[in-house]
Amino acid sequence: MKQKLSILILIFFSQIIYSQSDCIKSLKYSGEIKIKNFKVETILLPRTNFLKGYVKFDEIGGYIRVEPKSELFEKRSVTHLSSEFCKNSDEIIDGFFKKVKNYPIRIIEKKKDHIGEYKTLEFEIPTEKMNFKIGENGLIEIIFPKIE
Repeated sequence: MKQKLSILILIFFSQIIYSQSDCIKSLKYSGEIKIKNFKVETILLPRTNFLKGYVKFDEIGGYIRVEPKSELFEKRSVTHLSSEFCKNSDEIIDGFFKKVKNYPIRIIEKKKDHIGEYKTLEFEIPTEKMNFKIGENGLIEIIFPKIE
């Protein structure tokens, strides 16, 4: 009995010692959309769950919804829970955000006089056109290029 108890205690403490913590990181998405003859109602931007490949863009958790008040948009969010986000912001940008090939963005306009009908534009922004900054308290800003 003592031997079984000792083994259980050993297993329990080994799990505590070798388990890795998970973290989240604050994010801010921003950019500018200026499309002629198109009134932007909603913008869908990729969440980290999608960027990592855990979900598809159209699935719950795949995108973040932004309802801009002007041509400029800004939205705060957080990453999903992962040990990848326990690193400092520079390492996260280089090791996670810059490893993504393209950043999808979906822009939606409600059609006038057509209840429930929408016009949608989709873009794939190459990572090299994206900008990343580190703000206060390690906040990572994901800056989309101007879309015209």
